[in-house]
Amino acid sequence: MSDLQQRWGDLQLYIEQKDESAALFGPVLEIALHAHDDQRRNDGLPYLTHLLEVAEILIEWERDPKVVLVGLIHDAVRYGRNGATVDEVCQPLADGRLQALFRTTHEIAQYDSIHHYERGSRRYQKMVRAMLDDIDAVIIRLANRLANLRHPDRFTSDQRELLQRSTSDLYLPLLSQLGMWKVRVEVEDHIFRLHDPDFFRRITRRRDDWLDDHEVELTQWQAELRRELAEQGISPEEIRIVPWHASALRRKMVEMSNGDNLDNEQLLDRLDESQYFVTHLVLSTMCDVYPALGAVHGCGAPQVGDFQDYFTTSARYGYAALHTTVAPPNQRAYRVYIRSQHTHRLAQYGVLSRQAYKLWHAHFERSDVDWTGWHPLEKRILKRFINYLHRQDVSRIHVLTPQGDVKMMPPGATALDFAYTIHSEIGRTVDRIFVNGREVPLNSPLSSGDVVHVTRDFSRRFPEPEWEQWVTRDSILIKIRTQLRQRPEARGNRLLEDELRKRNAHLSQLKPRLATYADKQQESLESIYRSIADGTRAIDELLAVLLADAPHDVDARSMAVELTPEERGRFPHWGPDLLAHVVCCTPAPPDSIVGYQSDYGFELHRRTCPNVQDEKRVIALRWKREKSHMAEVELKLRARNYDGLIFDVTNIIRRTNMYLLRLEGYRDGKEDEVRFRLALPIKQELGYLTQHLRALPQFSSLMIDGEPWDAQTAYPTAGGRLLSPYTPTTPIKNPRDLYGREQLLSHVEQHLQGQNAIEFLLLHGPKRIGKTSLLLTLTQRPVLQRQFTMLFVDLQGVAAEDSRATLYGLALRVQRAAERADIAPPPPDFFDFQRQPQQAFERYMERVIASRPARKKLLLILDEFGNLVQAMLDGQLHYNVFDTLRYLSQGESEFSVLFCASDDVIELMQSGKVDAGLNHALSHRLGPLDREASLNLVRDGALSVGVQIDRSGVEALYRITGGHPFYLQRLCQNLIVHLSVMNRRIVTYMDIEQVIERHNMDSSSVEFRHFWKGEQSDEHIVLQALSDPAMPEAATAAEIEARIDQAGLLPLAEGSVEGCLERLLKRLVVTKHRSRTGVDRYQFSVDLFRRWFADFYPLPRPVLGTPIRH
Repeated sequence: MSDLQQRWGDLQLYIEQKDESAALFGPVLEIALHAHDDQRRNDGLPYLTHLLEVAEILIEWERDPKVVLVGLIHDAVRYGRNGATVDEVCQPLADGRLQALFRTTHEIAQYDSIHHYERGSRRYQKMVRAMLDDIDAVIIRLANRLANLRHPDRFTSDQRELLQRSTSDLYLPLLSQLGMWKVRVEVEDHIFRLHDPDFFRRITRRRDDWLDDHEVELTQWQAELRRELAEQGISPEEIRIVPWHASALRRKMVEMSNGDNLDNEQLLDRLDESQYFVTHLVLSTMCDVYPALGAVHGCGAPQVGDFQDYFTTSARYGYAALHTTVAPPNQRAYRVYIRSQHTHRLAQYGVLSRQAYKLWHAHFERSDVDWTGWHPLEKRILKRFINYLHRQDVSRIHVLTPQGDVKMMPPGATALDFAYTIHSEIGRTVDRIFVNGREVPLNSPLSSGDVVHVTRDFSRRFPEPEWEQWVTRDSILIKIRTQLRQRPEARGNRLLEDELRKRNAHLSQLKPRLATYADKQQESLESIYRSIADGTRAIDELLAVLLADAPHDVDARSMAVELTPEERGRFPHWGPDLLAHVVCCTPAPPDSIVGYQSDYGFELHRRTCPNVQDEKRVIALRWKREKSHMAEVELKLRARNYDGLIFDVTNIIRRTNMYLLRLEGYRDGKEDEVRFRLALPIKQELGYLTQHLRALPQFSSLMIDGEPWDAQTAYPTAGGRLLSPYTPTTPIKNPRDLYGREQLLSHVEQHLQGQNAIEFLLLHGPKRIGKTSLLLTLTQRPVLQRQFTMLFVDLQGVAAEDSRATLYGLALRVQRAAERADIAPPPPDFFDFQRQPQQAFERYMERVIASRPARKKLLLILDEFGNLVQAMLDGQLHYNVFDTLRYLSQGESEFSVLFCASDDVIELMQSGKVDAGLNHALSHRLGPLDREASLNLVRDGALSVGVQIDRSGVEALYRITGGHPFYLQRLCQNLIVHLSVMNRRIVTYMDIEQVIERHNMDSSSVEFRHFWKGEQSDEHIVLQALSDPAMPEAATAAEIEARIDQAGLLPLAEGSVEGCLERLLKRLVVTKHRSRTGVDRYQFSVDLFRRWFADFYPLPRPVLGTPIRH
C-alpha cells in the first residue's frame, strides 16, 4: 500500500468514528473526485493532495468529522473543473449542518483569495463577522492557508507575493485573536521564509547549531530543575527546551538595533545567545504553579525586572503563564515559562482547545459546560478569552507591536496614535517610529497588519503643538492638550491671563505692550511665560508695566457714568459697575462718551474711538456729577481651629468678582483669625461673600471695616427674584430682541419689493428655530409697512373634517387678520362655502385684496402652513387651493403670499401634487444662530437684569446648544432661576454645568420630540447609537452601523443607516463634517439633545458584550 493510500485510509477511519458522518464520506469523496480528479498544481502533484493535507491538518486540530469533510470539498466550486455551483455541490449532501458549513466556507473564501487585491482591514472585518456566525468555516480557511504555506513551490512568484501579503494582513492578526499561537508561529516563519529565504536559513542554522553544541548543558539544566521541583513535592507534566522561531528572533534583532539601519550580518551579531530558547515548565494542576515558581527561583538568582504574572493580568488572547529568568551560579541565564496543563493547551491552540471550543458554542446555545478538573482561575482566564472574542469590534484596524501584541485602532489612525495608545508617556517621549522596519513620519496613517516599533527620546518633556493635528482619536487629542497645558509657557500664560482678568483687562488686548516689553528685555514671550510659571519673575511687576499707562478700573469709575433717559427703558438694571476695562482710549470729562457691547461686557469709550464700529452695539452714556469709587473693605474672620480655613476662604472669594489684595492668618489659642482686604466692584457680591463665610464650619465671628457684620443693613445679599428676559416658549415680538436674522430679513425684503417681486415665498426650518418670531419681526419692518398691508394668519388647528369647513375656517382667520390691519372686507358667507367652497374662497380673497389701502400691496403671511399640507394629505382639503392663490397673485400683481413651515412638512410636500402647487415658490431656510448672534443673545439678556457671565460661560452655552435659539434661551432662563435661588449675580462655569445637568434630568420627551419620528423608528435607533457613551462625539456611518449591529438591531426596517443620517441631516438634527482623513462624520447639532437622549434612551447592551442573535 502506498503512502498516499495509507493517508486516505486513515482519513476514512477518522470520519467513520461517528455514525452520522460515516454515511457522508462517500458522497463527499465523489464530489471531490468529480471536481478535481484530473487537476494538478504547479508542482505536478494532484490537486487532491492539497485537499488531503487540509483534512489532515483539521484532524491534527481534532475537529469534528463534518468539519473535516467540508475541508475535502472547500474548493469544489472555486477551483473545480466541472463548473459546479454551490447548490449543485450541496444537493447530494443529505445533512443540513454540512450544507450550511460549506456555504459559509465558500462565502468567506472570497475574503482571503490570493487573487483578491482588497486591503486587509476590510477583509479582516468580514472574516471576524464570519467567525461570529460560524467559527468552523474560519478554521477550515486557516487550515487551507497553512497547507498552502507549507508548499510555496506550488505557486508562481506573483502568487507567492500575494500569498505573503494577504497572510500578513489577514491571517496573522486572526490567529492572534483566536489564541492559536502554535499555528501562528509556524505561519509567521513561513512568511519570513517567503520574504527573505536566505536570512531565514542563516538564523535557523545559527540557532540550531548553537542548540546542538549546548545540548549537554541544556540537559543538565532540565535535570537540575526537575530535582528542585521534586524537593518541593511537584511532579511536572513536561519540562522542554523550546527554540525561539526565526521570525521572533528577527524581531528581537530589529528591536535591539534601536532604529539603526543595519544589514543582516550586523543584526545577527546583536543577538544574545540566551534568546535562542526558552524553557517550558508544564504542571498538572494550577495549584502547583506558584509553588513551582519558588522551586525555579531556587535554581538560581532571579533577574530583577524579568518576572511577569500573566495569570492576574488581562488574558484576552487566551494566554496565561508565569515568566521569570534565573541565573544559576556560574551559568547562563535561563528564561522559564510556567503554565498549568489547561493553560498550556489554551496558550498553544486557543479556540481550538476542546474546552474553549465548547465554551464558544455554549455562549450561543446558552448551554452549560463541564468544568470538572478546572481551577477557578483557569475558568476565569478561559471565560475572559471567549468573551473577548465575542466582543470583536470589526470596524477597526489591527496593528502589531514588535512583540506580536495586537492593538485595535480606528481606521485612519496614525503612527502617533499608536504611540499614545500604548501609553501616554510613550507618546510624549516618542522620537522615531518604524513601520515594518522603515522609518515613517509621525502622522503617517497605519494599515491592518503593520508592525510598529517606537523609539523614545527621554529628554523630551512635552509634545509638540503640531501633534494636535496628527492624531485622529479625541481621547488622544485630550491627552496631548493636557500635556501641552503643563508646559511652563502655557502655565505662565494662564497665570498672567487670570491676574489680568481680575483687573478687568485681557491679555489679547495687551499683547502689543507685552511684546514691546519683551523686546526691551531681549527676551521672547515664551521665556517671559516660563519665568512667570517657575516664579523667577514677579507677576505684580509685570502687571504694573502692562497697566501703567492704561486707565485702571478704579480710575475709570472715579467719575461714574449713567445711561441717557432714552436708554433707561432698554437697560432697567444698569449700573456703572458693569463697565469693563479698556486700553484703547482714556475718556475723561468733558469727553463725549458711549458704552459699547463687546465680547466681555460693556466698555466705556470716547465717542470718537476707532474701536466703536458697530452702531448696533452702541449705548448712549453721559457723565454724572457725583463720584463713585470701587469699594475696598477689610474683613476679619474668626473660627475655631480647623485645618483648611484659608483654603476655604480663598475658594469662596474665587467664586466672586472681588480682588484679593492682602491676606494674613493667625492662630490665637483655640481660634484662628484670617484678615484679608478686598476690592469690590459690585456691593451685592459682598452679601453673597458674607453669607458663605458664615456657613464655614466652626465659624465664630466676622468683622467688616472694624464693625460687626450686619446682613440686613449694611451689606444685603443679591436678594430679590430676577425676572428672566429670555422667552423660549413665546415668540419674540420686539425686533431688537431678535438676533442673527438680519441678513435673512433683508433677503425677504428684497424679494418682495420692486418690479420683479416674488409672489410666493417659502420660509422653512426645524421646529422651534424661531420661524414665528421672524414673521412677527417682518411685520414690523418699516420698509414693508410702507409698501404692504400684512395679514399674519396662524394656521394652527385650521384643519377640519372636510374641505368646506377647512376653507371657511381659513377665511375666518384671514378676516380677523384683516380687521387687526384696519381693513374691512365683507366677512365670508358660511352658506356660500357650503355650496362651492373653492369658488367661495377665491371670491372672498378677491374682496380682501380689493379692500387694501391705495398704493399698498397685500402680503398674506401663513404661519404653521404644515396644517394645510396635512389636511391635503388626509383628504380634508384639495391641493388646488395653491392654484387659487397663484391665480390671485398673478392676476393681481398687488398680492403676495409668504408661507412658513417646518422641515418635516417640506418632506411631506415631496409627495405628488402638494409639492407641485409650490414648485415655483422661492424658499429660504432658517438654521441655528451663528456664534456671534448666540453670544449677543446670551450676554445682552443677562446684562439687562444685572447678571454677569464671563466669556467662557457664554461659549459653553453656545457649544452645548449649537446656536439653537430655543435651547439657548431655555438654558439661560434656567440659569436666571438658578441665580435667583442662589442669591447670585455672577455666573461661573460651575453654575452652567449644574443648570445643564438639572435640565437633562427635568426635561421630558416633549421638549425634544420633534427631533425624531418616534421611539420605534429607524431614526430613533440611529440616534441611540450616535449618542451612546462608547461612541466618539462625531462618528462615521460605519461606526454607527457597527454599534447597532452589536446591539442586534440590524437590519433596519426602513432602509440603511446612511439613509437615516441623510434624513436627519436635512432636518438639522445632526450635522456632517469631513475629518482630516477625508471621512464624513456625523454628530448632534444640539449637544444638549445628545446628552438627554443618551440618558433616557440608551442603546441595549448585548449580554457579555456579544451581538444579540436573532
